[in-house]
Amino acid sequence: MNIFSRQLSSIIVAKEINIAQMASFCKIDRSSMYKIVHGTRKPSSEAQVELMAIYMKLTPEETGVLMEKYRIMQT
Repeated sequence: MNIFSRQLSSIIVAKEINIAQMASFCKIDRSSMYKIVHGTRKPSSEAQVELMAIYMKLTPEETGVLMEKYRIMQT
């Protein structure tokens, strides 16, 4: 698991997010979304991370933290 997927998984558990429904909302294949959550695949873009944040109804601060973890993972 990478730093982004740990943060994402934490949010999913805390907010009781349905991963399959989030994948559909974000127009990502369900299996790909599960791989992102488990850290074996990276989101393809910041826009994809934004869609996840919108679906999970994250605050601007929570979105910022998630985006920061995504950027760290990309380096």
